[in-house]
Amino acid sequence: MKKILIICLFLCSAWGIAMAQSSKVVKVVRAETFTLKNTNNEFDLRAVGKVVVRECEGDVIRCEVRITGYGESKAQATERTQNIVATSIAGYPNSTPCVVVEMQRGLYSPKKCEVVTTVYVPATVTCQVNDNSNMLDLLKRAAEKMFSR
Repeated sequence: MKKILIICLFLCSAWGIAMAQSSKVVKVVRAETFTLKNTNNEFDLRAVGKVVVRECEGDVIRCEVRITGYGESKAQATERTQNIVATSIAGYPNSTPCVVVEMQRGLYSPKKCEVVTTVYVPATVTCQVNDNSNMLDLLKRAAEKMFSR
């Protein structure tokens, strides 16, 4: 009886390991590029995820956003990449050019979606980077729930 129990436990553990290894993680990558004019030697970036700032030649600011979504299916990974929205606000003659990379809903989690923003700026441009982790949205929703009761 003891041998049968050991064989059953071995088969169950082998089946569990096989099931854990068979669940593949699907990865979907989406990229966006923005090219902005250097209007007043300033650039403002509000982004979630990792930000890399590099120096470039010329007088043009280039911002590349690479969004990688992970999921159990291609549809789920694609949906997670679509949850990240990157928008560009072009600089007018006296305003600062800006790029905003934010999540439409939820909080940023690198396990579900990874965002890498690379900014190429001329040496004369000062680059201000703000972490946009949607904390204001979280506080706003919490306040709405509290006051709606």
